[in-house]
Amino acid sequence: MKIEFYAFIFFLAWFTVFTDGIPFQVSDILLKQDHTGVQQNSAYKDENYKFTLTYPSGYVLKKASEKSILIRWNKDLESVTRISVAIHNFETYGSTGKLYNFSEFVRKHAKNLYEQNNYSGVVDSIMVKDYLNNNSLSGKEVYVRIVNKARNNSGKEEQTIKGPVYIFDITAKVGIPGIAIAIYQLTDDSKTAKVMRSIVDDLKFEN
Repeated sequence: MKIEFYAFIFFLAWFTVFTDGIPFQVSDILLKQDHTGVQQNSAYKDENYKFTLTYPSGYVLKKASEKSILIRWNKDLESVTRISVAIHNFETYGSTGKLYNFSEFVRKHAKNLYEQNNYSGVVDSIMVKDYLNNNSLSGKEVYVRIVNKARNNSGKEEQTIKGPVYIFDITAKVGIPGIAIAIYQLTDDSKTAKVMRSIVDDLKFEN
């Protein structure tokens, strides 16, 4: 019985999820899901889009514009951004005319985030998962695989997984066609990943 248990753990750690023909390592993805021990002590309510964010009291929230919120640790410099929350109008991402194509926007937005933020590689694959938070808000959880342009000594391309990015279609929540909210962090530290996940889990809109 013990042997079967360890065999299952080994299988789970190395099992890969395929998307666009490129394998994503489940063990890499699961590392980003752990958000235990994060206590939410502060809250921000957005009057324009009727949502509430809760976040740890050790963090500072700044409304950079009507559609942009920046969150940082209170010991960071003011110029540092740990977590970004942004409102987007995605109607122009439609395949034809003004088609409100949320799925297309999700993939394009995640790709652009990582290609436009000084990464040395290019996004060659995107994985999109369904996500449901603690308040029954459904959205998408997105990861990207980046292939570095530079090659290592072995001659093989270096590949890394970035994410997650959380994106929600909030058209029905705000009564405006083609509106989405995206929450993401471009740093790689695990503490920020936990805080972001806890913020996303507790995101809620007025009924």
